[in-house]
Amino acid sequence: MAKAAPKAGPPANTPPPASGLPWDVVQDELKVEGRVILVEIARVMGRHVQDEMRRQVSVIVQGIAEHPPVAAQDAIAPGG
Repeated sequence: MAKAAPKAGPPANTPPPASGLPWDVVQDELKVEGRVILVEIARVMGRHVQDEMRRQVSVIVQGIAEHPPVAAQDAIAPGG
């Protein structure tokens, strides 16, 4: 008898990890300095993601350019 494949990820009824976090308390504790730090971290992460995406686009374009062009087909071959 074959084993069932394990499910990936948490069960559907599991709340998000930070759903019970009291954000008003967190914001009071962070003050302005903490918010500035979080904004800068988010900005650096955003730049990193954009750089990686740009790098991957050039690799994809190079891969496409390596394939020979396919001639257009005017009619469907019999038996196909």
